[in-house]
Amino acid sequence: MTKLRVAVIGAGGIGATHLTAYGAWPELCEIVGVADVERAAAEEKGAAAGAPAFGDPLAMLDAVRPDAVSICTP
Repeated sequence: MTKLRVAVIGAGGIGATHLTAYGAWPELCEIVGVADVERAAAEEKGAAAGAPAFGDPLAMLDAVRPDAVSICTP
């Protein structure tokens, strides 16, 4: 079975919740990127998830080509 390649846009509280949920299913999901306009937040959450960080969500989508995206922004 192929893992679902997921990316998260937004590295705040809800983004962190989504990352935790995806991380709880490593046999089903692979976190392939985290993006946030606050690059430091993306880097922190990306490092914790083992995924690259991006300051621009469109650049992330182009670079990692995820199967699914959680948009966790206000």
